[in-house]
Parts: sequence; C-alpha cells; structure tokens
Amino acid sequence: MLVQYLQTLSLLAEDCAQTSLPACSADAVLFARLFHRLEDPAAALCEANRILMRGGYLLIREGQRLPEHLFEEINEQLRQRSLLPEIHPGFDVEELTKHLDSQGFNVEHVLSVGEATFATTPYTTKVYATDAFLLSAQKI
Repeated sequence: MLVQYLQTLSLLAEDCAQTSLPACSADAVLFARLFHRLEDPAAALCEANRILMRGGYLLIREGQRLPEHLFEEINEQLRQRSLLPEIHPGFDVEELTKHLDSQGFNVEHVLSVGEATFATTPYTTKVYATDAFLLSAQKI
C-alpha cells in the first residue's frame, strides 16, 4: 500500500500560499515546522484548502506557542547577531482547530510529538523549545 502512495508522491519547493497545483488535485498536504516562518499562515491554509480534494488530509507539525517573554528574548538575541527574527511564537492548537473548522476542515487528531526547537546555539545563548504537535484534519 505504501509503495502505491510513494509512486504518486510529489514534493514541491514553491510558495505555499500560491502553488502551481490545480484546485482539488491533492490527496494530502503536509506542513512540517513551516508555519512559524510564514508571514501569513492563513494564506497557506487557504491554498491547502484550494488544492485539497474533498476527503483529503491536511497534516500540520508545529510547535505550541512559546511564552511572549521567551519569544522576545529569542528575537533580541537573533537581532544582536544580525539574523532574521522568528515570525511567530508557535501556535495554540485550540485556536488553530477553530480556524480550520471555519475553513471547512474536520480536525480528527492532535498528537503530542516531542519537542519543537525555535532557536538554538550558536544563534542564541541557549536552546528554546516547546512541545510539538501533529494535527490531522480532513477536508469536508
């Protein structure tokens, strides 16, 4: 069964908010540790909704929201080293679930999947991490 899926697997290196895929053409969309780097995660979700066929799955692996003071601490250290700051402090699963529900998705599972690091040495003085989650939602 897995071999069948691997034969039709496509990996894209494109703007996730505006892909070249036709509407309703994907069985699944995976965002792995991407959302915290995006200026507009909602645009990426809209594009995923556009390209997913009904019954298709959206999978999101991301970090839970960091406390604000830690997020600010990370960005201050990155700025001191002339590096780009983090854009988002992670995500609240409850808020993300509500947003997906409003966009026509049914969130089926949210699993805890270890840690998600945001910034690490040598870019910062310590490792900043939070709990990671894997969310699966079906387009209805």
